[in-house]
Amino acid sequence: MIKVAVIGSGTMGNGIAHVFGQYGYKVSLVDISDEVLQKAIATIQRNLSRQVEKEIITEDVKTQAIKNIVAVRDLNTGVKDADLIVEAATENNQNPSPAEIANNNFDFLSFNTKNAVTNKGMVKTRYEAKS
Repeated sequence: MIKVAVIGSGTMGNGIAHVFGQYGYKVSLVDISDEVLQKAIATIQRNLSRQVEKEIITEDVKTQAIKNIVAVRDLNTGVKDADLIVEAATENNQNPSPAEIANNNFDFLSFNTKNAVTNKGMVKTRYEAKS
């Protein structure tokens, strides 16, 4: 099973987590705020329900997608064992955002996952990080 970590649970992050979860990937949705994470999970559930209503997906797909997505506040826990990290965090001038944390720890992320993708379009694989 491929594991994906999505750093940032705003509009882009929860949408990315939704799609990965819907298609069977295990997803850690990482953010620094429980409130923001709860809002993201609620948005994903609402969007999946809309897809069921429009007969785009079945109730079983919705249920499995929700089970595939786990909200996580700790970056280390969220990226542990991830095969892919997608950074989709909102920039924040007051506090370090997950984006800043991810970008400041890019080498850490690169060595703790097979692939990392940032909002700057960088892709770094484990092989590239070591070479």
